[in-house]
Amino acid sequence: MWAVVSYSNLWRGVPFMKNWILLLVTLCLAALPAAPALAAESTATVGISVAAQQQTVGKPFDVHIAISDAANLAGISFRLRYDPAKLQLAKRTNGEPMVQFASGFQFFGGSTVNETTGTLAYPLLYDKPTASAPVNSRVMTVTFVPLTSERVQVQLEHISVMNYLSSSIQKNTQASASVWVGPALPKSPDEPKFSIKSAMSLIRGTGGALVDFNGDGTADKSDMVYVLQQVEPRGFN
Repeated sequence: MWAVVSYSNLWRGVPFMKNWILLLVTLCLAALPAAPALAAESTATVGISVAAQQQTVGKPFDVHIAISDAANLAGISFRLRYDPAKLQLAKRTNGEPMVQFASGFQFFGGSTVNETTGTLAYPLLYDKPTASAPVNSRVMTVTFVPLTSERVQVQLEHISVMNYLSSSIQKNTQASASVWVGPALPKSPDEPKFSIKSAMSLIRGTGGALVDFNGDGTADKSDMVYVLQQVEPRGFN
C-alpha cells in the first residue's frame, strides 16, 4: 500500500524543525571549549650569557640563551655567531654539536650549523603556547672550547619570537656575551681579607717570578694589574 502524505501538514512542521535544528547547533557551539584569549601584549627579553667571565684554553664552557616575559610563547628562532679561529664547538661522541634544549622547548629539525663561518641557527617550538603565565626560562645551552688566550665573543642575531597565532612578540635583546680566555687565576688564600703581602705572593707565584696571567706573552706589571682587577673585592689591610 502506498502511504498518503499531506504536504500541507509537512509544511506546517517546518518552523518547528528549523527551531529544533537551531537549538541543537547552539548547544553544540556552547559545548565547544572557548579559545584562550591572548594575554596582554608585553615585551619579551631574549638574552645570552656565560657562567663565568674567565675561561681557560682547551676547557669547555657553556653559553646560555634565555627568554623572559614571553606571553603565549609558541616558538623562537635565532642564530649564534662566533669566531671559529677563537672558539670551537664541543662535540658529543657521535660528532654532533654539544647543544642542550631546555624543558618545554622542542627541536624538530631545520637547524643550520656552519663551523667554517662560525654560525648556528635553531628553530624551537614551545609546548605550552596557551599557558596563562609568561614564559621565563632558559631556552638552549651551547658548549664551546676556547682555542686562544684572548677576549672572545658570541653574538645572538636574527631573533624571532612568535605566539600561538603566529604573530611576532615584541622583544628586547642582549645580543652578545664575551669572556676572557687565559691562564687560570690563582686561588685566594683562606683569609678574611687580602693583605698587600698575600696579593704580591699570589702574583709572583712560588718561584718568585712573575706569571703571565693575562696571556699577552710577557710577564710584567700588567699581569699584576690584571690579577688585582680580577680579585673579588674584599678589601686590603
